[in-house]
Amino acid sequence: GLPTVEARGLDEARDEPYARDGGLVVSQTHPVFGEVEHGGAAQRLSVTPAQATAAPVFGADTEDLLRELGYETERIEAMRAEGAIPQSADGLALA
Repeated sequence: GLPTVEARGLDEARDEPYARDGGLVVSQTHPVFGEVEHGGAAQRLSVTPAQATAAPVFGADTEDLLRELGYETERIEAMRAEGAIPQSADGLALA
């Protein structure tokens, strides 16, 4: 026979002890949405283990990335004033 397993959604899996203990359901603190549960990494790698992290807030890294690309503060502020980059990195003011 063919090995099979019942497929479950996150809502069903979050209540299973083996899913939590095995890291299949993880909880993260998001800077805007607070505590958020999501699926963890199903694979287990010994050399490069998976690390679950919260998604970044929209626009949070924009200024750092532009500086890394060589943009000066004055140009970044001009782009912000022109509406080319977010006014706020809080994730809510841009929605």
